[in-house]
Amino acid sequence: MKKASDRIFLLAGLFLCLLAAGCLFVSPRKLTFLEYRMETNLRTVTLVQSGTEVSAIPCSDRNGSYEILESVTFDIIPGKALPATAQLCDGSGKVIAEMGADIISDNSDALAEEGSHASETPDPESNSNIRFHIPVIKRPAHPETCSLVLRDAEGNATDYSDIASYTWFGGSKEFFWTGMCIFGIAFSLIYLFRVLYLMIRKREVHTDMWVDAMALAAVTFAVMCVLASECNPTIMDENDNIIGGILQTGNHTVLYRDYISQHMPAVYWLCALYALLGARSVGQFRLLFILTVSIIWGLVYLRHRNRRFVRAIVFFAICLGPFAFFLIGVNGGQILSDNVQAIAMTILLLEMMAYYEDHKLGIGRSLIVSACVFASVGSAFISIYAVFACMVAVIAEEIRYHLRNPKTPSYFIGRYMMLLVCVILPWAGAIGYLIANGALKDAFDMAFRFNIEVYPKYGMPGGNPIEPLYSGVINIAKLLRETFMPVAGEEVVIPRVVECCMIILTGILLIAAIFRRGIVPALGLFFFIETQATRTAIQFHSIMLWCVVFMFMLIELPGMDSHFTYGAERDLDKSGGSDVQRRSVRSSGISKLVMPCLYFAVILAVTGLPYAHNVWNVLRYRIAPVPTIEMQAVNDTKEGEKLFVECGMLETDYIFYKKRYPVSRLCWTLPWYYEWYGHETVRAVDENKTRVVVYKLNPYVWKIQDFATEMDALMLKDYARVGSLDLFERME
Repeated sequence: MKKASDRIFLLAGLFLCLLAAGCLFVSPRKLTFLEYRMETNLRTVTLVQSGTEVSAIPCSDRNGSYEILESVTFDIIPGKALPATAQLCDGSGKVIAEMGADIISDNSDALAEEGSHASETPDPESNSNIRFHIPVIKRPAHPETCSLVLRDAEGNATDYSDIASYTWFGGSKEFFWTGMCIFGIAFSLIYLFRVLYLMIRKREVHTDMWVDAMALAAVTFAVMCVLASECNPTIMDENDNIIGGILQTGNHTVLYRDYISQHMPAVYWLCALYALLGARSVGQFRLLFILTVSIIWGLVYLRHRNRRFVRAIVFFAICLGPFAFFLIGVNGGQILSDNVQAIAMTILLLEMMAYYEDHKLGIGRSLIVSACVFASVGSAFISIYAVFACMVAVIAEEIRYHLRNPKTPSYFIGRYMMLLVCVILPWAGAIGYLIANGALKDAFDMAFRFNIEVYPKYGMPGGNPIEPLYSGVINIAKLLRETFMPVAGEEVVIPRVVECCMIILTGILLIAAIFRRGIVPALGLFFFIETQATRTAIQFHSIMLWCVVFMFMLIELPGMDSHFTYGAERDLDKSGGSDVQRRSVRSSGISKLVMPCLYFAVILAVTGLPYAHNVWNVLRYRIAPVPTIEMQAVNDTKEGEKLFVECGMLETDYIFYKKRYPVSRLCWTLPWYYEWYGHETVRAVDENKTRVVVYKLNPYVWKIQDFATEMDALMLKDYARVGSLDLFERME
């Protein structure tokens, strides 16, 4: 059995290494964005194939401006035959790739009423639409030298006069993927060498902490990475974080001073780090975020590998992707402050549970608590209530514990000083950065004062500072009531039912914790869990609640301990000099495997099918071209030019990828933002005589309208709409 498990670890390392190396082969050609170029005037070139001259369409205008080819779509005039194959040829006429037709719409048999006049006055909407996809491994390194030959089913060259129009699809070379593959190879080699070293030294591979941690990180990443796909669309909250990160690196923007936001800065700075690492698209930012989460769980496993709840950590890390997708859908893999909070709060819960076991406050725990507090509160200020709940729970336990184990005052000074210093340091650094860049007052106004003076006017929390301490209970009760007593005609939502079952089971486990741990720890855990739902208990804003509940359940469920204990739970407190013993007995054989396997089967049965369906959609997904508005805005401007962009209309970050930056500090047309920053935004657009504006007249947000009348008036007075697009160009 030992040799078999060692071989599995070895084969896994070899597979990871070969996979990363294989991806490296095609990584420079991996597409980040798809762009299009439409040739309005059809022209052909002549190629020589096997001594015969054939007509072809060139892949570029030969001016050096080109993109890597991905596909080409043709509109065929009604009544004309569709080409059956397309040959991608190099400059010498050699065929690089031959592609079959992917018919999008077929009106080739449609004949116009006046016979021969069909091809003279075709109806564009009735054209046949046909696409040819170029395989990744067959895409040329220099597409500007290539051409496309179309042939019918008999192999004869197509008459190009039958083509009404055509569109090239392609994307830029992206060496971000090369960097990811190099990282993957390095990770795999370290893992592989570690396994080989252990096997040579005749040591058990499966019990090595580093191998286990790296394996857990790799499995977590493999399971979650499908959530990074751009098949899963972005939302405003995520795009705000990504755009803020891009602007800080590409445009040297300082958060709050140059970019208006009502949110805390941590996730913006995280996205700025990803931008420095080369991320340019939504999918790339997500992939780095998921990689970060995977590494974090590997490190958490290392820290708690000898704890009784180590199995809960492994289960949680592996099941996090399907679990989050089941409860909140595609938001589970997005770069949201809620997801950052969820990870930080779950790790803080683990530190609480470890503290209840050993009652220690060393440098390691102080640093981790500090990181969790900064990540959670620095992502969303409202999580300060959960941090407060954790603090109250720990203080109560400290009083209870030290009443039984009295210490001198000097002991407590040393015990808490390190924790205090560690918690203060990251906040001091953040404040110092804002002061150095002249953004501290703006940060205070936007991230704090705005949220208590303006945001509550629009039905959002922030008006009552005491309410979040108990609103979690209200939100959970509301979830239970609306799920089990739905309004007539409403359908029962399965994820909501599962959430209610989790809450009920958590309540039962909390009651059991009173007898296992004592009334004070149980109440502390209840207070900490309840405050995770201060904002809501449904949708993606509730993910921190469900992650904490999920981890708590895994820790407390029978059979999940790495060993069973009996008698009093007493330990050696080195810092306090209390020498007490823990009596334990190892579980054996079936008893330590049956219950975990049963729990895993239940989790897989509940979350597996929806996640598998999402994986299938991702595998079938083909990246869509850049939307017309964003492409047109880029084509009408020059690199580095300022334009006004209403980011709520953007489906991608293509405009910022092409280094077109906003002229105003405000990029989001929202009623609460316009209350403070509307006049400033209109003035910036007008005074800078911005040439191109991406904007939707009379915006309608959350049933609120007529809040951007000044911007509407400016557009109607000085700007002309481009076609039917929500794109405006300044009139000279």
